[in-house]
Amino acid sequence: LLAALGTRYPEIISVVDRTDLRELFEVINSLDILVTTDSSPLHIGLALEKPIVALFVATGSARLGQSTATV
Repeated sequence: LLAALGTRYPEIISVVDRTDLRELFEVINSLDILVTTDSSPLHIGLALEKPIVALFVATGSARLGQSTATV
């Protein structure tokens, strides 16, 4: 899916298996918006106060509660 989106929208990037933790913080900090699943990048984005679109597939937001972050 990411490969197909990346071909159509070159501004979309994937850093899966391409960054260490420090680099991941730097990449997320440079983004205009973060689209991620319920994973470490989501929490990093929240800590950096970035706009986020979070996809809750396995755990569901009802179980975790709503974020107090403003969008």
